[in-house]
Amino acid sequence: MINNISQGDDFFHRLLLSVQNVLNEPVLAYKPIKEGKWNIFLPSGSWFLKEFSSVEKWKQQLSLIRSLHCVHFFKTAEPHPMQTEKVISFQKRCFGVFRWIESSIPPFSYKSEEERIQALSVLNEFHACTETFYQTFLSVIPHFEQLKKWQERYYEFEANSKKLEWYLSWSAIKRYLWMGGKAIELISKSTIQGEMAIIHGDVAHHNFIKDRSNRLFITDFDLVAIAPKTYDYIQFAMRVLPILHWDESLLWKHPFLDQYQDDPSFLAHLLFPAISFENGTVFSNALETVIYRIYIK
Repeated sequence: MINNISQGDDFFHRLLLSVQNVLNEPVLAYKPIKEGKWNIFLPSGSWFLKEFSSVEKWKQQLSLIRSLHCVHFFKTAEPHPMQTEKVISFQKRCFGVFRWIESSIPPFSYKSEEERIQALSVLNEFHACTETFYQTFLSVIPHFEQLKKWQERYYEFEANSKKLEWYLSWSAIKRYLWMGGKAIELISKSTIQGEMAIIHGDVAHHNFIKDRSNRLFITDFDLVAIAPKTYDYIQFAMRVLPILHWDESLLWKHPFLDQYQDDPSFLAHLLFPAISFENGTVFSNALETVIYRIYIK
C-alpha cells in the first residue's frame, strides 16, 4: 500500500524531512517494506530507503559500490547521486537511498536451474571484480571467520539442546551435535584455498533481484568480508541443497561448483547442520554421501 506523506507517525515525517534536505527533492509518497526499509517516490523516480547500523557501514557500502563501478560492474542498486557527498543522519541513525529495482513477476528464486546458474554467474563476476581491489579495503572490511561463527552456533545449539526437544527428537539432536562437532573438527584442520576477494557473505535468493528486463542484480552488502571466494559458494551450496532434495550429484552440475566436487575442505563444510522445517519434516544438509566420501573414500 502506497501512503501519502501526510500519513504515518511523527518520527517518519521528520525522517522524511531529513531525506528531502539531503536529496534536495521532495518525497511524494512512500511504501513500507519491512522494519528499516521503505520504497519512496521522488520526482526523479522510485527509490529504496534503508536504515544502516552505522555511518561507517553506509560509507563502506558506498565505497564498495563506487569501486565496483570503476571496474564496470553495474549489477547492483545505484545510490542516489546526492548521497555521494552527504549522509542522511537522523536521531543518531543513518540511512541510505538506492535506485529502486522493479522486480520481475514472479520474483527471482533458486527454484529453477536457470536462475541458480544466473545467480552463480553474477556472483562469479562480482568476485572477479573485487579480486582486483580487495586490498584497498583491508582496513575497512573485516576478514571472514567461518570457524568462529560456527563454533558459536554449535555451542548455542548445545546449550539449548534440552529446549529443542520440543521440536526435535533427542536422536536427531544428538546426530546434529555429532555432525556439527565433526564439521568443526575437520575444518579446523584444513584451510579453504582460492583467490582472495570481497565476498558477499549472504547469498540468499532475496539478495538477488531480477528486473522486468530479466537483468539480475546482487544487493545488500551488509555482511561483506575479505576471504577466499569459495566461502560464498559454500553458502550457496548449503542454500540450494534443500531445493535439490539433498541430492549431492545435482549440486556439481552447476557452473563454478563442479570444481569443488572432490575438495575435502568444501565437503567438510557441507557437514555443518543447517536445519529447516518443511511440511513437518526436518532436513539436514549433512548428506550421507558427503559423510561417506570424507570418511571412507
